[in-house]
Amino acid sequence: MQVSSYGWNETFGWLVICLFLTTIFLIFGIILKKTNGLFLARLPQQFLIDRYDPKFEKERQAGKKMQQMAHRYILPLTLLSWLIFIFSLMLSKK
Repeated sequence: MQVSSYGWNETFGWLVICLFLTTIFLIFGIILKKTNGLFLARLPQQFLIDRYDPKFEKERQAGKKMQQMAHRYILPLTLLSWLIFIFSLMLSKK
């Protein structure tokens, strides 16, 4: 395992990448929950118009499934990544 001049090793770099990606997916899941699944294909002004339109029920269902997946799988991975990150920082200070 190589250590850089900053004291980071390869595992720490992968952990930072994992933290970044899981946090982005978690934020995406929260946005999907707030917009009732309609987020991907419209601007905010158009979203307000299409919010309760029955034409977009399939998109709403797909967005809700993506939101559930983000909360079911990404949330624990995000929390675990943050815990490992904090513990690795605490251990590297000693």
